[in-house]
Amino acid sequence: MKHLSVIFLLAFSLSSCVSERYVKIDNNTDDGIDLYFSKKPEQNYTEVCVVELISINVFHTKKKMLQKLKDKAKNKDCDALIINNLDYVNILLIPFNRVEAVMIKYQN
Repeated sequence: MKHLSVIFLLAFSLSSCVSERYVKIDNNTDDGIDLYFSKKPEQNYTEVCVVELISINVFHTKKKMLQKLKDKAKNKDCDALIINNLDYVNILLIPFNRVEAVMIKYQN
C-alpha cells in the first residue's frame, strides 16, 4: 500500500496539468507608480533594483501582489515597475504567486 501511494504521488506530480488564469492589468497611476509589462518606457530611466515577491499566503491574488510591489516601489522613491515575470512557484504541490520586477526611476 505504501508503494502504491508513492507511485500515485509520483504519477500525479509528473502529469501535465494545464490551467489558465488571467490578471487584469490595472494601469491606474493614481498612486504615482507606472506599470510596464510587454514594453519598456519610452523615456530614459535608471534601474534601481530587481525585486521578487513570493506570496506565502495562498489567498493572495496577483493583483494584490502587484499592489504590494507598487507600495515597495513608492517607498524606494521609484517612478515605475517593469514586470519581468508573473507566475507561480510550486512548493510541495501548492502554487504560490511569484512576481519579479525591476524598479526604475525616470531621468529628468
